[in-house]
Amino acid sequence: LSGIPSKKVKLVASIHGEATFITLNSNAYQYKFGRDNPNSNIIQQLNDNGVKLYVCSQATSSRNINNGDLNINVIPALSGIAVLSNLLQGFTLMPN
Repeated sequence: LSGIPSKKVKLVASIHGEATFITLNSNAYQYKFGRDNPNSNIIQQLNDNGVKLYVCSQATSSRNINNGDLNINVIPALSGIAVLSNLLQGFTLMPN
């Protein structure tokens, strides 16, 4: 709406804590919760539109989630805070 070309906008999400379970692939989610992952479609849509989704490996480790259990569109990161510190170089985080 502000006239910035979409090619110039880079969106990134860092997922951690209890939200970590949304990043499970279909098989892992089915095994844990007994149903399909309701987040798979939105994760695919975000990926298709260039949004990078990172998940905190400390959060996955503490919840016994292996990288093989993750949706293929989710990128494991050392930590959720590392995503912010690595990607915010030259930018400022503006909390709500």
